[in-house]
Amino acid sequence: MTSPDRHTRIMKAAAATFARLGYRRTSMDSIARAAEMSRPALYQYFANKEAIFREMTRWLLDRNVAAAETAATEAARPIDALLDAVLALHTPGPHGAEHFFELIDEVQQRAGDLWAQHEKRFLDAIQAATGHDEKTAIVLFYGAKGISLAPYGLEERRAHLRHLANLTLST
Repeated sequence: MTSPDRHTRIMKAAAATFARLGYRRTSMDSIARAAEMSRPALYQYFANKEAIFREMTRWLLDRNVAAAETAATEAARPIDALLDAVLALHTPGPHGAEHFFELIDEVQQRAGDLWAQHEKRFLDAIQAATGHDEKTAIVLFYGAKGISLAPYGLEERRAHLRHLANLTLST
């Protein structure tokens, strides 16, 4: 197995394990088992759980932005694809909903710099897609973030995102 393949396998295993167990209950051993490797082999790649968590965060956020940028280039209305990616990132998946908010807190504490870089990339992508200034991008991004966390069904939140974009971009 090549190094990139192993990295991807470790990142997928880490993401699944942190989602299932939360940060505190996840161990190097549980990640190694999920990645189908020994714990000593995992330590050859990462010094500790925090190092894996930071790299997993970077890996997931990079994938999220890259997918959003690709979807935006293919969409009839690029802003909708970008806001859908914000929604996807802030919506708990079927495995790990109980630890979702705990993991958001852990990202802020342990990888806040990576999160800030991610938000900057998203703001730049929104500006490029809409042709509007940074303030408009900020309203759209953080508005989408808030809507994403609202207690509505997925389709209702999508409808709210479209409404936010229509209101913001029509002025």
